[in-house]
Amino acid sequence: MNLNKVKILGFILLGLSFLSLGSILIIPFCIEGTSRILTINAALLIISEGSFALSILILGKEFWQKIKLFFKTTFTNANKS
Repeated sequence: MNLNKVKILGFILLGLSFLSLGSILIIPFCIEGTSRILTINAALLIISEGSFALSILILGKEFWQKIKLFFKTTFTNANKS
């Protein structure tokens, strides 16, 4: 596989992770029945965590360092304000 295609796959998995996390917030308003909501949300959480872990494995250590630096600077600057 071409290196660019692998990176694209990593970013697609990262996007899938964020989409599935976002859909967890929407599901309770769309579906009736507590057990169905909990089952779907649990499945979405597993999909989200798995796709995030795979995307980090594919994109590499440098990308993970950039993510950590972004959150570290964001929350450090927020605490100073």
